[in-house]
Amino acid sequence: MMTTAEPSTRPVRDPANPQTPPKSEGGSFLGNFRIGTKLTLATIVLVIPLGVVVGLLANQQNQGVAFAQKERSGVVYLTPLRNFLQELQKHRGSSNGLLNGDASFQKTVTASATAADTALTALEAAPQLAGNAFGLSEDVSTLKTNWQQLRRAVDSRTLSAPQSFQRHTTLVNNILTLIDKVGNRSNLILDPSLDSFYTMNAVVNVLPDLTEFIGQARGNTARISTQNQISSADRVLIQVLVSQAKTLSENLVASYGFAAEANPSVKAQLTAASNSATQNVDTLLALYTREIIQNSGAPRSGTSLFIAATQSLDELFKLHAQTTGVLDRLISDRINTLNRNLIVTLLLVLLGVALAILLVVLVV
Repeated sequence: MMTTAEPSTRPVRDPANPQTPPKSEGGSFLGNFRIGTKLTLATIVLVIPLGVVVGLLANQQNQGVAFAQKERSGVVYLTPLRNFLQELQKHRGSSNGLLNGDASFQKTVTASATAADTALTALEAAPQLAGNAFGLSEDVSTLKTNWQQLRRAVDSRTLSAPQSFQRHTTLVNNILTLIDKVGNRSNLILDPSLDSFYTMNAVVNVLPDLTEFIGQARGNTARISTQNQISSADRVLIQVLVSQAKTLSENLVASYGFAAEANPSVKAQLTAASNSATQNVDTLLALYTREIIQNSGAPRSGTSLFIAATQSLDELFKLHAQTTGVLDRLISDRINTLNRNLIVTLLLVLLGVALAILLVVLVV
């Protein structure tokens, strides 16, 4: 009986050359394609994961740009907040002197109130300029209402000097809280670069608090100067304020030092101004120590002490303005660098893909 032969699975030798190794009848998958097809497939295999990597990189770069742009929106608030803070502190101190019976402060009260109104108008525009990104419109509206009520009360003399000082201080604290909110909601306090982080620390954290301690000392000396004798309680009060201001002044020097170490351009732009401002603070604090804390006699003229403190504060606020400008530039430079890096990366990838395609075309 005949049987059906099973198909052979043995390799087939080339009959023309019996010495050649046997070849498989099926061959490899890619072995059946021409070289051009193979290169095309290899290019596709290369481009797909490369595209994924580039997409992830682009997304990361875009997130960095969005983060920094949000920081710049926060910087929009810093200038009007600084100006309003400066004039409100000045209005508090001069009102304290005026309501304690020193009519020489009337001119300063009027001028600072007018300047505060101007600063508040600019502050009202900040939410729109920042794209209403931080939900602070209601905070600004509340500041405006409270300020207008306080100004009318001072102008009409319907509150006492202690009441005026307390209400002014409460309003100042509201401004400081708003500055903190801007820092938190705009990513400023999370700044990823050393140079911009420490300049941010100066304008968001240190300088506003430093001006407030000096501002409180200025306002209280305006009251103390109307008395015949400096009380022990007033000496302690001024000593506490001087001590707190000194600590913050040292922190300010450290912040500018770290920023300057991280970026030579920051050193060139801010070191001289920061040194001048902090030296002026040291001189003022020494004056308070001599004229109030260590003085056992009658207080010095309130106007002269007020002027000395105002000069020091004006220099600090000028430093704040300069630092805010540098901070905005540093963030803007970071955005430009991120965008430039993304463009360069995309161009290099496109160039690589183009060369791969060109190679395929030439081979085929």
